[in-house]
Amino acid sequence: MAKAFDIETDIHGTRVVVARTPLHPACFSDTEIDYHINSLKSELDVLSKKMKKAAKVQATKPLFPSA
Repeated sequence: MAKAFDIETDIHGTRVVVARTPLHPACFSDTEIDYHINSLKSELDVLSKKMKKAAKVQATKPLFPSA
C-alpha cells in the first residue's frame, strides 16, 4: 500500500498531512476493512515517532540563527 500520510513541519509546529486520496481501496468484507484500517493505524504510529522527533528538533532550534 502506498504511503497515505506524511508530516509537515514549519514555525507553527508539526502536523500530519494526507499524502494521497482515497486513503485505501474500496472494501467488500470485514477482513479487507480491518486490513486497510490497521495499515493506516500502523502508518500513523510511525508518523507519531517522526513528529515527536521533529517537534523536539524544532523546540531546540534557535529562533534567530547566527550568521
